[in-house]
Amino acid sequence: MAAEGDATNHDYGSIYFREPCGSSERLVIGASKKQISLLDKLSRCFPTEETFALYVLRVSRLGHHSGRYQSPLFQTHEDLQIFLYTFQEYFESDGRHHLWIGAPDGSAMLILDQHDVIFAYGDLDAFERILHAEGYMPKDFWFPAPHGHSYNPENDKHEDEIMSHFDWTRTDLQEGDDWD
Repeated sequence: MAAEGDATNHDYGSIYFREPCGSSERLVIGASKKQISLLDKLSRCFPTEETFALYVLRVSRLGHHSGRYQSPLFQTHEDLQIFLYTFQEYFESDGRHHLWIGAPDGSAMLILDQHDVIFAYGDLDAFERILHAEGYMPKDFWFPAPHGHSYNPENDKHEDEIMSHFDWTRTDLQEGDDWD
């Protein structure tokens, strides 16, 4: 993610790697471009169509409370797609938030973080098949250092729109929600 006033995003080069995570593993995906399209494709591997979104607002330019905002359940994949593509530009071009997409039973989770990196939990083999089809290659990477985060003023309208889009259930930020 670029610094405020700098429109240049870091390009990871469409790479990913498996990383130990507790007693399991997760995928760490350098999704430099079209992150929402990739989330859409990966979420089709979830064991159920029913999903939820967790919008993690780290920094507000408009005075909204930072926190975790959980959506009502999406009943179909199409419902999730409508939400994702409605706010695609905002999700892909601003560093004030993270976006989680999860299965309500905890069997799958995708997290698009403020660095344009996707963390994938669930059926990693199925996720990898999609990544290969999309031209992603296995390779270790991490966030560039130093780096900055864009809080683009032109996205302020989207922050307001997303906050009024649902009757969100808000909880405070948790440890690990706020990292650079």
